[in-house]
Amino acid sequence: MLRYALFRRSKKSGSAFFMATKPPRSSEKRPEGKSAILKAARSLLGERGGSQFTLTEVAKRSGKNIALVSYYFGGREEMLLAILDEDQALITKPSEKQRERNDPPEIRLERHLTGMVKAWAKHPYLLPLTAELLRRSSTQSRDEIVNRLLRPAVEIQRDILEQGRAQGVFREIDPMVFYLYVMGAVDMLFKARHTIETVFGRQSDDATLQRHFIRQSMSLLMDGIRLRTPGAEEPKDA
Repeated sequence: MLRYALFRRSKKSGSAFFMATKPPRSSEKRPEGKSAILKAARSLLGERGGSQFTLTEVAKRSGKNIALVSYYFGGREEMLLAILDEDQALITKPSEKQRERNDPPEIRLERHLTGMVKAWAKHPYLLPLTAELLRRSSTQSRDEIVNRLLRPAVEIQRDILEQGRAQGVFREIDPMVFYLYVMGAVDMLFKARHTIETVFGRQSDDATLQRHFIRQSMSLLMDGIRLRTPGAEEPKDA
């Protein structure tokens, strides 16, 4: 979990200094207090379709005071990063356990894809919020977001591809192209809600459609990355 410190900048010297925040009352110093705050922030993210809300609104919805919100997170950006960090773990932690168990690459890939679909279904703000924070953050914050939220998924996919190639199951695949293909497909399942509803008459938040999407995507992926028989022609760059 990311940890953050609250600091202020002196008006006279311009230098930054740490400022101790007032600790919460003992009756509020409970894990469920922090969970309630994050739950309230997630509900606002879902309703607003983005991060356009204040800490005061989060405090009001969570039933906690603003001092407690500031004590846990310091500011809105820190809260948003903490949310993304927790949500990303829904994808990375199961995949890491599969690697420890040495599951076959096909199984790992299917579970990885399933984890992403479930995470996006539960938290559709994941990719838009990540992109938003990357656009407006400092270089140091961007590096933190990349290392904590984006790179783990890339490394998991790279590891699956390398395992499959080593075992003679997958052919050589560029991890960047694979990442863009997989992430783009999952993102569009939820971003193209209007098209899915009006053109195809389906609902992207329907569990049956999501399972169908996973099965069909796995079929397309496996047909594309499975090692071809000797003599078969490999696709070439234009």
